[in-house]
Amino acid sequence: MLSLLILLGSLSYSSGAGIVNHLQLGRIHNRLPIYHPGYGVTTMMPMTTTTAPPASMPISDEDDFFAAEIGVRLPPKECVISYDQFVEHVVEMDWHSPYSIDNDYPINKGVAFKFSVVFSLVNSTHIRRRGSLWDDFEMRCLFADGEFVRVDNEKAIFASAGGNLFATSGRVDYFVSFDPSRYVIFYICYDTNKSIRGRCPNSEILLLLKDQRETQIGDDGIRRGDIILNDIHWTLIEETFKNCLGQQFVDETEPQISWVWDKDDCPKPLTRQFEEGTMM
Repeated sequence: MLSLLILLGSLSYSSGAGIVNHLQLGRIHNRLPIYHPGYGVTTMMPMTTTTAPPASMPISDEDDFFAAEIGVRLPPKECVISYDQFVEHVVEMDWHSPYSIDNDYPINKGVAFKFSVVFSLVNSTHIRRRGSLWDDFEMRCLFADGEFVRVDNEKAIFASAGGNLFATSGRVDYFVSFDPSRYVIFYICYDTNKSIRGRCPNSEILLLLKDQRETQIGDDGIRRGDIILNDIHWTLIEETFKNCLGQQFVDETEPQISWVWDKDDCPKPLTRQFEEGTMM
């Protein structure tokens, strides 16, 4: 196992329009055996690929500047998976997010650590999202349960239809991937009406991977143990961040991206403890 530690800190930026971006550089949990592009190697070998994904919108020299001043680039449609792919590969799967871009300070001053989520179908036009996370600002578990409506005939793009947390009126969610059977980037823009130059000034962007742990969920609704990151296609994920969002996958430019599998565990979606938490 390789133990790596990155400086823990936070950075805030404010543009002339008064937009505040809260960007956090996180740390790698020192028990996680992971492949960390650009920082070293480990006994856990990553998947390799000889075919790069299409460079839909290649990263430019201005991306870092505008990401800090305005927000992260909204994904182009060619990077968003289809609704059919969403139904086949995403729905009813047990996802967790060890990695994210935290840029939603006006909505949630904390960082979403240990985010676990399950998506399900309500009908042909609506989906339900249930997620639990540790919020390091409120220092407690948060339980998000909400419905979303399709806003595109072909793509997995959804608008908020109500919920108990983060159900802003202008919110739009995008599911980005070049291989949704193995990973999805869950891009949440809390108000697309305020987007500038194709960028969202208030967003949360989470890399979702399937939870491979075989440990059973305990009586408290929590599944413990280190997450397993076997057979993860890091190269493809890195190219997705670069080509679709104009973001480096862990580097020293701004904004920073966080490893967020840290802090306390929370009851997972679909457990009794999760349901009780949504009613608090």
